[in-house]
Order: sequence, then structure tokens, then C-alpha cells
Amino acid sequence: MSQKETTSDFDRELLTLLGEISSGLRCCRQDVFNCEGLGLSQFLILDRAAGQTELPLAELHQMLDLEKSTVTRLVAPMVTRGLLSRRKSQGDGRAATLVITDEGRVALGKVWDCVRGFLGGVLAAIPQNRRGEMLSCLKDFALALRRGAQAAESGAPPQPVDQLGK
Repeated sequence: MSQKETTSDFDRELLTLLGEISSGLRCCRQDVFNCEGLGLSQFLILDRAAGQTELPLAELHQMLDLEKSTVTRLVAPMVTRGLLSRRKSQGDGRAATLVITDEGRVALGKVWDCVRGFLGGVLAAIPQNRRGEMLSCLKDFALALRRGAQAAESGAPPQPVDQLGK
């Protein structure tokens, strides 16, 4: 077996860590962020809509890395509940945009309270002086994962994070 074919302790540790992160994220998606009847993806949609005058619906599938039909399925109950209103785009009558409503802003505030409570518990386990470093490393790791997945799809080698213009 060649050196390239052997599995290193680093590879095993990284794979184990990815499994732990995946498990933790699954918990977040299902439990922690299910506040006010909103899951994590719906929270992200509502939060993005709160930061824009009009949120193009087409922008969401890229932001969430979900199929357009899945985004539509996530948005529909939020519109029904009155958290978002769906309108035709002013620039393109065929496109739809989302606008957060007053009820949506109230719900978003309550969800942020839930999120801050959860994150406060997580951050309590991380020393204050290491949080900035941790956030920076997580940003690099998330970018490297995204670039690695894109490279796997295209067959091109992934770019190192330090060459991506962070």
C-alpha cells in the first residue's frame, strides 16, 4: 500500500470531527432552532428578509444551498402565517420577492432570543480569548468545505483558503 493510499490519524480524526459536527447541526436544525415554529432554514430566510427592503426569492436557493422547490416549500407557511409577504418584483414581473411583515419582525426577535440562549450555552464552554480564533477557523473550514465540494463536482483541484481572497 502506498503512502497516498494509507489513512492517516489526521484523516480519521477529521472525519470523526465532521461526523460530530454533522450530528450537532442536525440537532440544531431539528430542535434548537425550532422556535416560534420556525426551523433553521426558515429563521435564516426571515433574518435575511429583515435586512433587505425586498428579498428576491431566487436568491434564497443559492443562500441556503437548497433546491428551488424546497425553498418554495419553506417560504409558503411563512407567507400563510403572515411573517412574510410575497410580491412581484418591481424590476421583473415574473420574479417574486419577499418582504418581512410586522408579525415577522416580532417572531424574528423571539427566535433570536432562542438562538442567543443556545449560542450562549455553546460559547460558555469556549474561553473568551479563543472565540475570535475559533470563528476565524470555522469560516476558513466552511469555505474549504464549500470549495472542496465544488472541486469534487467539477473535477478541478480545490483552491487553498488563503488564495480565495478572504
